[in-house]
Amino acid sequence: MQKQGERDKNITNKSITGGVKMFKTKGLFACGLVWSLAALGSPVQAGQGLESSLLQEMRLPAEPLDVTVSQDGRWFFVLIQGQVLVFQAGASEPMSSLEVGKEFDRLTHSAAHEALVLSSRSAKKLEVIRLEFIEDVATEGLPFKGSEKAQVTIAVFDDYECPYCARLEPQLKQILERYPQQVRLVVKQFPLKSHPQAMPAAKAALAAHRQGKFWEMHEKLFQKQKELNEAKIKELAQSLGLDMGRFDKDMKDPEIERMIQKDLQNGFQVRVQGTPTVFVNGKLVRRADLRGILEVVESELRRKKAL
Repeated sequence: MQKQGERDKNITNKSITGGVKMFKTKGLFACGLVWSLAALGSPVQAGQGLESSLLQEMRLPAEPLDVTVSQDGRWFFVLIQGQVLVFQAGASEPMSSLEVGKEFDRLTHSAAHEALVLSSRSAKKLEVIRLEFIEDVATEGLPFKGSEKAQVTIAVFDDYECPYCARLEPQLKQILERYPQQVRLVVKQFPLKSHPQAMPAAKAALAAHRQGKFWEMHEKLFQKQKELNEAKIKELAQSLGLDMGRFDKDMKDPEIERMIQKDLQNGFQVRVQGTPTVFVNGKLVRRADLRGILEVVESELRRKKAL
């Protein structure tokens, strides 16, 4: 695993390479996917021409005053008088709309704050609207802890070799202890390719789940994550009193592999870029620690109570 700030030694001036790396943002660490681009200053060949094709056509109910696009290209925001229309990339009809003041005539998107910034030259006014997209994070049939009827679901994309996932575990326990009936925790498997034991560990957790010992195995895998290998994983299974014949068979079951791949694909769909990544009722938690998760959980509880 690369240390923070360490460059990929395989990068050349004319190549693009991908890898996994530790990085720090806003005081938080995560295990994530990083792409390195060719060094600036590399020679660029002159263009040989230009072709164009229509990617998307949007139907609007009124004259567009301004348009902005999210940094990841997923969302188009179109300002018409009194409304912001929200289009998903590739869609011809708006997914949603936001009511805004009729005086606004300019619109920009702030990726850092996931917000829309509206301004009016005539009214000399500016407003910032925070956006919270609700992602389709699949949790049905997955191991969970807490009440099945909980109002709030925390879904965590985990990697058993990621040290920051291990550090988050006790904080998640505190939230469940504080809200035992209102919150449930669901684990999504997201083993990174840079962690050779992450995939076997994910299979071990799901194999243990078939014998009713998911959470026990889950905790032990994190506790022993620096020692993980085939022998250690079997040792952990034996310590839990699992039927080892059944465990070994389940470790090789293609259905468990499919479950993990399903979680990985779901993670890619909702733009998971590293671990741990946390969603609360489908809303991405931008600060994945006790304080950040609690803020979103308690906001959701207040919203549910007001309904």
